[in-house]
Amino acid sequence: MRAPFAGARCQRGSYDHDSAQHGNDRPRAFGPVQTARLGGRARELPARSESLRMPRFLPVFGAKTESHFQRSAMLRNVTSFLFTILALSAVLVNSAARAQAPAAPPPPKPGGPAPVASPEGASWSLDSASHDFGTTWAGTMMTHTFIVTNKGNDVLKILEAKPRCACSVSEDYTREIPPGGQGNIPFKLNTALKSGQVSESLVIKTSDPVQPYMTIEMRGFVKTICKLEVIDDSVAKPGTTEFANIRNTAANFGRVKTDQKVWRKIRMENTSGQPLDLKLQGINQPTPRFKAELKEIKPRELFELSVTGEPPFPSGYTNGMISFTTGIAEQSEFQVGIYAYVPPRIEVMPPRMVVNPKYPIQTMRSLKVNNNGDRHFEISSISCSNPDFVLILRAPLPGTPKTREIQVKLPLGQYQPPRYGDIIRIETTDPEQPVIDVYVLPELNMEPEPRPEGLPLVFHAGRMN
Repeated sequence: MRAPFAGARCQRGSYDHDSAQHGNDRPRAFGPVQTARLGGRARELPARSESLRMPRFLPVFGAKTESHFQRSAMLRNVTSFLFTILALSAVLVNSAARAQAPAAPPPPKPGGPAPVASPEGASWSLDSASHDFGTTWAGTMMTHTFIVTNKGNDVLKILEAKPRCACSVSEDYTREIPPGGQGNIPFKLNTALKSGQVSESLVIKTSDPVQPYMTIEMRGFVKTICKLEVIDDSVAKPGTTEFANIRNTAANFGRVKTDQKVWRKIRMENTSGQPLDLKLQGINQPTPRFKAELKEIKPRELFELSVTGEPPFPSGYTNGMISFTTGIAEQSEFQVGIYAYVPPRIEVMPPRMVVNPKYPIQTMRSLKVNNNGDRHFEISSISCSNPDFVLILRAPLPGTPKTREIQVKLPLGQYQPPRYGDIIRIETTDPEQPVIDVYVLPELNMEPEPRPEGLPLVFHAGRMN
């Protein structure tokens, strides 16, 4: 008997014998449309891409399945089995590693840490480096004692206590502290001329070889009876930059000339929070040069103080203190300071040069020599006791014929001036001041120590431009 599809011809295709055997009369397709002649009639079949045909038989681990879903299920089962084996292997490896790891050390026995050996030499420690005294009235003397402990194995010596402001002082401090002992450093702060937030410090020099310096601080808020504001001045006029710079300086006239008359008006506004019955008592001044007058603008709230200075003023500082009564029980007195400064005829700024190794060193410095008088003079030479200094006298700048600048280049490296000081010498043609010495020192406000015997003082010339 003839096969049902024997003799059938396929256009653009070929006959699939496997399909015929399984009852599938579709020819294998290679194009989008195929035509088969079956029993003498043409028939169009839908296109089927060769890449989408799934083979009827797929070998998986040597077995054949007839369903795509059966193959997927088998793959999932095999994958799950492999993951299970890997997890069991990881557990076994971890257990073996724990068995081979060393046992944890036993907890420390009670009794605290082992004692720490004392540092070699003297070594200081402060109970606290700063003290906040809170809020106080201006004029109150604030005091606090700082405790220093010597944690070293040698005697700790307190060599020096230097304030950074004339308002603070330290007296009767402990000079020597034995190993393990304690000493006192009393700190006094005068708030007479302070207002608002205040912070002042003392620098303490010790024999500690590692930390030779310590800094202690007192801070707090100082209340005042009045807020002072300059409203008129004999030199600086309102609306100018100069006037803005003196607005909060009260009766501090700054630099004045010997024959110059000065005056200033100051507004005094009540900031006490209580009715202020302000009365002028007078001026305490070593040299009588100033006069003061008080006027009440708004009862118990606003006042105007006029201060006048009459020449001649001596060279240097002229000081005074204006005293008032307030009518307030907590602060019955109030003071306003007066200052005026007449610079010397030949002035060198700064008068001393400080090179402190504790701070970043600026190798390029300068000195300015000002002629504040009417007599002309010249700088004839410049020199220094340290041969590694480089000094250069600059030519006068346009518009400043009475000022000369000396450029100072410090030695390179870790330069530290000796305690007896290096000296920059300026020689002039002025008969009254032919020689001016400027000391280079390691600390502010220190006096140079005596020069060692047998150490010659030789000056090395600088360059004149």
